[in-house]
Amino acid sequence: MPDRVPPAFGPDEGELVLERQVLALARQIAELINAERPEEREILREIAVTAVRDQVLVAAPPAAAAMAAGAPRSFNPFAMAIPLGLMGGLLVFLFPPVGIALLLGAGVMFLWGVLVTLLVRS
Repeated sequence: MPDRVPPAFGPDEGELVLERQVLALARQIAELINAERPEEREILREIAVTAVRDQVLVAAPPAAAAMAAGAPRSFNPFAMAIPLGLMGGLLVFLFPPVGIALLLGAGVMFLWGVLVTLLVRS
C-alpha cells in the first residue's frame, strides 16, 4: 500500500515545496530566538509573530469585501422598535411623558418596518 496520496487528491509538488520553505524559515527564526538570553526570548518571539502577522496579506472575506466596497447596508426599523418599546414600557410607569413618547416612537418604527417589508417584497 503506497504511503503517498495520489496527486489528484493531495497537495501538488509546488505546495509541498512552499510548505517546506516556510517551515525551514520558521525553524531558522526559532533557532535565532533560542540562541538569545532567556529573558529576551519572549520579546523576540512577540516581535517575530507580530512582524509576520503584519506583513502577510490575507484575502478579505466576501461579506467584508462587499461592505468595504460601499455596498448599501439595510436598516431594519424592527431592530429599533424592540428596544424603544421595552424602554417605553418601563418608563411609562416611572415618567409617563417620556414613556409614552418612546412607545409612540416604537409604534412608528414598527409601522415603518411593516411598510418597508411590504414594499420591498412586492
